[in-house]
Amino acid sequence: MDEQHISHNPQETSRQMYIRHGQNYGVDPNRMAALSKTYGNSTLFRRWGATVFDCIFFVIGYICFFISVIQITDRWFLPLAIAIRCILLIAFFSYYLLLEGYTGYTLGKFVFRIKVVNGEGKPPGFLKSLIRTLLRLIDTNPLLMGGIPAGISVLVTASRQRIGDLAAGTYVVKVRDLEPISKKTMKRSLFIFFTAMVILGASFVNAIFNLQTVTYLLKFR
Repeated sequence: MDEQHISHNPQETSRQMYIRHGQNYGVDPNRMAALSKTYGNSTLFRRWGATVFDCIFFVIGYICFFISVIQITDRWFLPLAIAIRCILLIAFFSYYLLLEGYTGYTLGKFVFRIKVVNGEGKPPGFLKSLIRTLLRLIDTNPLLMGGIPAGISVLVTASRQRIGDLAAGTYVVKVRDLEPISKKTMKRSLFIFFTAMVILGASFVNAIFNLQTVTYLLKFR
């Protein structure tokens, strides 16, 4: 009877069989590699969507932050622009390093229900996340070949890994295929997600208010 419920799609069949018979994982350090091999190309679109989401988050945050700083200082000059870009680079680096390292998620990955894990299915930790983040500046940099190297790597590798994953020994898997996480971990991830969204929303509202104020002053000057 069980065989009747298995999909005729070979990739989906493999995934279902893995989930059905692979619950007693023990401490196998390569079980995520086996799971990743059951994925088709659809995982690339999830990863691409998550990356775009994160990029939009940073672009909006950068614009809002820039407008807010200009409004506070009432001037624009080169040192300020350089400082803002340095702050953005640090924020970008810390965003991926800390969130992926200790939760496995970024905002984009949380939305698209995928997660970065080590071979055992746990968040990768600081060192592996550091390697992934450093190589992200090369293989998923929108200003450097537009993330094409990462896309090609995900398509041609058996475990659907980008260059950073190959170097760090990490995998990006669908959340539904992982063992259920504790309520404490879920609450922590949700708290991080909503805190970031609140900060972004507040920055956006502040930037709109500043723009309206500037427009009003220029109109009646």
